[in-house]
Amino acid sequence: MARRELFIERRTEEGDYAIRKPGSKKGSDVCDTQAKAIERAAEIDPNAAILVERVWNTDRGSATNGESRRSDVTASKQRAGQFRPA
Repeated sequence: MARRELFIERRTEEGDYAIRKPGSKKGSDVCDTQAKAIERAAEIDPNAAILVERVWNTDRGSATNGESRRSDVTASKQRAGQFRPA
């Protein structure tokens, strides 16, 4: 069985967060905050792994230098109540 995934991506120009399926050009939904986007992604597909884009702001480089990281939040952690959105 293929692993189901949903991506949470920050849209810097719009100032919101898009929920996308892998390979899709159009988002499944858009939310004002990252936390709301994570909650909405869990509603869209409770069994999907939710991959959240993280941009690290440091004193070296900038957030736009292409250094983004994704952290995998599994559906089992969500169901167990171990996941708390930022």
